[in-house]
Formats: sequence, structure tokens, C-alpha cells
Amino acid sequence: MAEWVKVAQVGELAPGQKKPIDLDGIAVLLFNVGGQYYAIEDVCTHDGAPLAHGRFSGTSIACPRHGARFDVCTGRALTMPAVEPVDTYPVRVEGNDILVKWSCSRLECMVPARTGRAQGCRIKKLSMTC
Repeated sequence: MAEWVKVAQVGELAPGQKKPIDLDGIAVLLFNVGGQYYAIEDVCTHDGAPLAHGRFSGTSIACPRHGARFDVCTGRALTMPAVEPVDTYPVRVEGNDILVKWSCSRLECMVPARTGRAQGCRIKKLSMTC
């Protein structure tokens, strides 16, 4: 089940900044691009490297290992050696809260337990169950 999860507050992330977040063990990067917020999975599709330490400029981030660049708004791979896009997540602002739409895909959330209900997962530090 998809839910909107609070990941930051508006004042935490100035334009041109990024913030790593953890959604149930999935590394995600939150970006502020001119006052608009975007979220992508923190992984280079070329070799699995984290993008968090890469250079973020304009609307793109470069992988620190081999230089592949990705559009943080669309997830599209912009340069070689990456050819596959990174996953993106919808983001919205409610008041001062920045929310990311998260759909848990962990096996224990999808497979019913003996009780007939999903066992549930917990997003670290965010207290969301699915």
C-alpha cells in the first residue's frame, strides 16, 4: 500500500541541495531544484554505486565512480556509461512538511502471515507501517 511519508521540512533543504533519506532500507536522495522537490533512488544504474556523494548541479547528479549523470527530476540517464533510468518517487509539500510517496515492496509486506494479514514493515525513523 502506498503512503505519503514525511522525510524533511521545507527549511531543511535550500535550493541546489540534496539530502539522503532511508525508506525501509532503500537509499533515496531528496533534491531541491529551484524550490521544487524531487526524489530518486540513490543508486547508479550502471554499477550500483551510491549517488549521494556525486556532484549535483542544476537538474543533474553525477555518479562519483564513473561520471554517469542522471536527471533528478525524471530519473533519466543523461550520459554513458549509464543507459537505464533511476527510480523516481513522487514528492509533495503539505505546509512545511516534505512528503515522499512510498510503496513498500518488501516480501513480508506482500505475503500474508498466518493471521491472514500482511506482517508489515517499518520505515526506519519514520514510523510508517504498510
